[in-house]
Amino acid sequence: MAFLIGALSATFIARGLFLLALKRWEASYTKAIVVNVASLAVCTILGGFGFADGGDFAGVEAFSAYALPQFIWLVFDTIRSWKATNSP
Repeated sequence: MAFLIGALSATFIARGLFLLALKRWEASYTKAIVVNVASLAVCTILGGFGFADGGDFAGVEAFSAYALPQFIWLVFDTIRSWKATNSP
């Protein structure tokens, strides 16, 4: 549970930085997917080096650790984009 909270915060920060970089891009499903895939890629690469602990790159372990938290943010961003496009 503690790792899930840590992974949610790491993916939240990476996602926030990408959202800030793409601020001019209107809210859409494509933006949500691009931002979350880029965030997952960054977290996987950084986590892979962290999980390696001096050994071989552990990208698969990092991907499996950060995929669920990133999916949670993707669902959140998708709902937010849906509400933005359907609001008057």
